[in-house]
Amino acid sequence: MEAALEAIIIVWDESPLDENQDLPRVPVPLKVRREASDSLNNRFQPDADIRTRAVLMLDDDVMIRCEVVSQAFAAWRQQQHKLVGFFPRRAVVDSQKPSYNLVDDYTRGAYNLILTKGTFMDSRAFQMYASPPYAKARHLVDALQNCEDILMNFVWAKEMRAELGAAANSTVLFASPQCYAETSKLCRAPGAEWSISMGSRSKTHLRNRALCGQLFAEMLGSNPLPHVPFEKSTVRPREIWPEKADGWVAQGYNSSLAQLFRSQC
Repeated sequence: MEAALEAIIIVWDESPLDENQDLPRVPVPLKVRREASDSLNNRFQPDADIRTRAVLMLDDDVMIRCEVVSQAFAAWRQQQHKLVGFFPRRAVVDSQKPSYNLVDDYTRGAYNLILTKGTFMDSRAFQMYASPPYAKARHLVDALQNCEDILMNFVWAKEMRAELGAAANSTVLFASPQCYAETSKLCRAPGAEWSISMGSRSKTHLRNRALCGQLFAEMLGSNPLPHVPFEKSTVRPREIWPEKADGWVAQGYNSSLAQLFRSQC
């Protein structure tokens, strides 16, 4: 994977950063893009330092094996009009009863969104997302502090339909990570009771994201997100969890987590 990697760009919102201590040593150029405001839209800002056609968007708490990332990149190279990623979701756009759901059935179910916390995409998507036609939708993202990934799915699907017509009927592709970890779910303060961040599964969070899908469809004048059935051979990805709470501390990443990931994934 290293041979295909041109650079790493970290989008950093507001909080302090000591670049001499906090940044890893990597064999490619690493840039920290500091943002003046704390907006989820910042992750999709056009950046002149992005010089490749392919971009891997990856949240800082997501751990996936490098060979799986390479496989997803190969799949993207074959279907560059798609968002190719590791975390599928299903949104139903319905004025009476919109819904947004985690995917539980990987054998008979379907999806129509790929979360951008782990996704390969065409770098042109950033210019599209930041363009004037989507300004109202971006304001909604800021108001809710949510749904930027859903908006990117809508934007990319709409733009690809305009560019490719029927050839872009589906603009998402699930690439199974096989197994993965999200370190933000594995954190506790020293001395505190064990707790797990499950905000992405809360009823309020799911209702807000269902509303986003409905409002984006109304703002853009259509719902460009058809459901895509999973392949019959798809295996449900396995999420790595710690066996004992006492093994984890406040840091999102530590050596014990890395060892657990390598041994089980």
